[in-house]
Amino acid sequence: ADRRAMADGAGDARNGGGMDDHGGLVDIIKQVQRDDVRAKQQWTGYCQALGGGKLDPAKHAADFLQGFITHYESGAMTFPDAEFALADFTKGMQRKNVSFRAVWAAYCNQFGNGRCDPAKHDSAFLHGFYEY
Repeated sequence: ADRRAMADGAGDARNGGGMDDHGGLVDIIKQVQRDDVRAKQQWTGYCQALGGGKLDPAKHAADFLQGFITHYESGAMTFPDAEFALADFTKGMQRKNVSFRAVWAAYCNQFGNGRCDPAKHDSAFLHGFYEY
């Protein structure tokens, strides 16, 4: 999706184009994530950095959603996609797999001063774990 189309949709939502502001902004963000993998990565980074890690657009206020749209359209989004994606993947694996969580915890206890939050480690540490 191009950013101009996103802007046009956001304008419709803001101007009451038949849908409430919040619901329209939620729909725009969900659609742009489906259409553009970079937008999805940027949304994830934005939520991690500024939104308490909540990825569901419906869980955020309209001003938060509009802030993302404004920054994304400007091209100013600069979240570290690859490093964040690896940390996010590691978090997801911990949630889904007890064995993975145990191995991650052992690695963190041995090499990471007991810190088990992947977001608290740099990319070298995360890559080291996957090569372990």
